[in-house]
Amino acid sequence: MRFKNRYGINVAADLYVPNNARGRLPALVVSDPFGAVKEQSSELYANEFARRGYVALAFDPSFTGESGGTVRNVASPDIFTEDYSAAVDFLGLQKIVDRERIGAQAVCGLSGMALTAAAADSRIKAVATASMYDMSRSMSRGHQDYHTREQRQKVVDYLSRQRWIDAENGTFARGSHEVPFDENGNVAPSNLILPKSLPADADPITKIFFDYYRTERLSPALGHLHQRVDRDHADVVLRLPECQVRTPSQPRKSSASEVRKWRGRRRPRSAPRSRRFPMARRP
Repeated sequence: MRFKNRYGINVAADLYVPNNARGRLPALVVSDPFGAVKEQSSELYANEFARRGYVALAFDPSFTGESGGTVRNVASPDIFTEDYSAAVDFLGLQKIVDRERIGAQAVCGLSGMALTAAAADSRIKAVATASMYDMSRSMSRGHQDYHTREQRQKVVDYLSRQRWIDAENGTFARGSHEVPFDENGNVAPSNLILPKSLPADADPITKIFFDYYRTERLSPALGHLHQRVDRDHADVVLRLPECQVRTPSQPRKSSASEVRKWRGRRRPRSAPRSRRFPMARRP
């Protein structure tokens, strides 16, 4: 599915609908953690919600995954908040959805944006979160407010001067959503949040993050998923156990066991196949 937010960005999503649905159903907008794509976790939630009778829309935030946005991987809490309301716009136009029973389910770093959207958009009747994290505060003050006032000013100065460098180069430099510091308390810029290989002495938190963001995943309702490291596109063959995933190229069908091509794109020849995981696996 594709729909536009109020910034004119095309948002990509998959709509999960219960089999044999009748009448107008409650619906949920389902998001991923900050910086993740829908194939990593929101489709797991959406698939389960559809089994329980909800219409569920799993989406890629702007600048991420299959969604639009000219500069990729931008961290923009205000636009991410708008993505939720744009998703509610889309759900409210579906004949199967009860407009008075639309909620949001958010994971980790996008949970704060879901709450902000609900505060400004009364069409969102309820919000549920998993592992909620205040990403906006984290970006400005560091994890658990560990940045001192002096360090916060250093971050502002670093980001401000980086704009001149970007303007001179005609490009946009990437960086961590939480600007790191070295042992001497100076800004230590990095465009890599996680190493490409896990160190033997990695701490438990790094291991958890590495497992989630560096491991190729199987989408919940999909028989096979290939997902490149850049996570920009997944080419899949789809088997639906108890719900239907609707895309523009897929008309609604009553048979839940039929295997179908999704989005009609071929897997790149050079791309390796991913490992398979049980459907019930959680990130």
